[in-house]
Amino acid sequence: MTREKANGKYRLLIFDGHDSHSAPEFLAHAMQHKILTFALIPHSSHICQPLDNLIFGPLKRVLSGELNGLFQLGITCVQKWEWLAAYYVAHQKVFNYKNIMSGFSSTGIYPFNPDKVFNRLPKPHASTSTAESDCISSTSCTTIQFDHNALTSFPMDFLILRSNNSTLHTLLRDSAPHLPSDAKQYIRCITSAAEKLYAQNSLLNEQVHQQSEALAKRKDAATGKRVALRNEWLLSTLDVYQKVLAADNATKAKKQRKSTSTNKPPAITDSNIPIHPQLYAPLVPTPVDPVDSEEFDEIVVLSHVN
Repeated sequence: MTREKANGKYRLLIFDGHDSHSAPEFLAHAMQHKILTFALIPHSSHICQPLDNLIFGPLKRVLSGELNGLFQLGITCVQKWEWLAAYYVAHQKVFNYKNIMSGFSSTGIYPFNPDKVFNRLPKPHASTSTAESDCISSTSCTTIQFDHNALTSFPMDFLILRSNNSTLHTLLRDSAPHLPSDAKQYIRCITSAAEKLYAQNSLLNEQVHQQSEALAKRKDAATGKRVALRNEWLLSTLDVYQKVLAADNATKAKKQRKSTSTNKPPAITDSNIPIHPQLYAPLVPTPVDPVDSEEFDEIVVLSHVN
């Protein structure tokens, strides 16, 4: 259907970084049929993916509403036909021309407006000015001073916290003689609890930091398609295809060696799809704006439902 609409022109296919979207067979098919494949930046699909917020999000909510009647009856195991019936109703309500076009517009893909994405990024917090502490008495203002860095720094330094707590205790003793004793005791309890929580939070942060480093080392693979596609976004190019194909063949060869060592028959693989450079050469486009250019007749977005 899209081939007839394109009428021999290039088509742009936008997708997220799921492994199924970067298979060598898929990239070969895209190059041979004048399809430019563009991968979204990792961890940005919630901002740049036009189908996430206005299609898949509402689809999940409507689907949950359709199945809610079963859950209220205490049915926890939904049968396939029940799920499909609910999905059909949700699909009819959500997948329409207006929602799809609104998704492309909200992410600035069409009409092309990158400011719509930039405006959705979190803005840096402006540094707050140093607040002046109210003096309880003129005598205490000249003799007792709080460290105002505690009001602007985050996270607060533990030494500053202890120093300000000590200053507060002195202020309560010397400048607030009429303050009820239970109030003074409560303030001392709060300051002590703050110091204990600070110490516990520091230990937990260090533990989380060490765990994050350990997980990052596991995720930072040395081989595979993810390494081959690192820092690559436009995947419909011959050099990227060759990298993905080599990584895919290396993975399959590794699995084949493992299956041979365990006396299992080797898996049948057929990923060596030849693409002659002369075949692909006339398909390499001149860099243009993918939306404003008249070279593109259609833009398609491919994703998956979590």
